Formats: sequence, C-alpha cells, structure tokens
Amino acid sequence: MKTLLRRFAYRLVCFDIKMAKSFYKLPEKDIKATVAALVEDCSLIETDGGYILREDFELLKSYAAEPPKSVYAMHRNDFLVKSNEYWLKERYTHTYPDTLYYMLIDGEFRGAVVGKFRYTPEVEDIILDLPDEEAATRKDEIVASTKLICGNLLKRYQGVEL
Repeated sequence: MKTLLRRFAYRLVCFDIKMAKSFYKLPEKDIKATVAALVEDCSLIETDGGYILREDFELLKSYAAEPPKSVYAMHRNDFLVKSNEYWLKERYTHTYPDTLYYMLIDGEFRGAVVGKFRYTPEVEDIILDLPDEEAATRKDEIVASTKLICGNLLKRYQGVEL
C-alpha cells in the first residue's frame, strides 16, 4: 500500500484521501492509515490541498510558472479523471445518458461533454462552468478539442444548437 500511494503521489503531485479512494476503490480507512504512516516516516508532507512527496514539496517551493492556456477533452478512463471522479460526477450532473469526456481547461476540470456512445460517440452538448463571457470567447477552441476526438458529431454548446 505504501508503494502504491507513493507512486500515486508521484503521478498526481498533490492528492487527497478521496482521490486515492476514487482511483483504487480501496477502503478509506486503509488509505488513511497508510498515508498517516507515510507522513510519519517523512515520505509524504501534508499540505492544505492534500499530500505531496517530500522531494516534490522542495521543488514546488521555487516553482513560479503559470499553467499554459489549453483545452483537453479527457476520457472518463483517464488517470486524472478517475482520480477526481468522486467530485466530477457530482458537479457535472445532467439528463443525458452518459458523460463522454470531461473538459480540462487551463489545468482545471471546467466542464463535461455529454451524450451517448453506441458505435461512435453521439455528442449532445458541452456543459461548462466557465463565466459566460469566457465560454463565448473560447468556444472555437473548446469545440475544436471535442471535434478532434468525436468528429463533427457535436449538436450543442452550452445548450445552444450549433
């Protein structure tokens, strides 16, 4: 369990107990006990946002770069999505059959691509939690990232027909 959680921390940089539980589907009490042991032996450092490997904590002290402007449609089985699935499912609820992708915009999950998947994805809508002005300004970029994966099957953007 210790090796597993150290590798998890290496890949995510900062994680919390719920992220590990969401990804590994292990009992929360076992994860908490193992994390406590890793903090005690100084492998992990507890921060406001969760837990970080000691060596990453030292590197991040002097890190000052801003995340690049980017838009990615992340598949539901992607490592980052699976690690954050516990809150993504709650935040992006909808009436469509499925969430096909989650939108990672400028390094943060900010929306979902919804519809259904049969033989190919049938994309009904892109739901975002961006301010209206930013969603309008970045529409082409966001639609392009979805079309890259799904082709020209997109029907709506923020509920409005394309």
